[in-house]
Amino acid sequence: MAAGTANDSSGGSTNTGGPGSTLSNWHPNILKFYNWYETRNHFWIIFEHCVGGDLQSLLEQDKKLPEDTVKKFAYEMLEGLSYLHSQGIIFGDLKPSNVLMNEYCKLKLCDFGLAKKVTDLSSIGMKNSAEERASSHSQASQSSKNKSGTPYYMAPELFQDSGVYSY
Repeated sequence: MAAGTANDSSGGSTNTGGPGSTLSNWHPNILKFYNWYETRNHFWIIFEHCVGGDLQSLLEQDKKLPEDTVKKFAYEMLEGLSYLHSQGIIFGDLKPSNVLMNEYCKLKLCDFGLAKKVTDLSSIGMKNSAEERASSHSQASQSSKNKSGTPYYMAPELFQDSGVYSY
């Protein structure tokens, strides 16, 4: 088997090392990506196992956390977000269910489905500027397509017609 390939159940091989694999392996507060592979019927992604579950479950179970724990968690989330911003990435879906804990209670940001590169955002901004010249109905529908997330956790500016993701 060649480097960068893996055997699948059908006897063939597929490329490994998927998109974003290098980003997650450089920071302790980003969920570690190990590999991906595809079989005839499934696409498999292998991530670090976080036995502590997610922050949402912890908050539902404990209701209140000690102040020192809250400070530690806030620091770790900010460290992860700061690293992402230094790489030109906006996380886009920060909420308790997207923050996992490993066996040492170290927080890990996960679920980069709504993450955006700053270069992607500038092209969205250009699209939105061009659309401003179009009809207002068309603009509103396109604007809502560019914005995604969990409403209770979204930044307030995203609810405006001209709102875009920002740092």
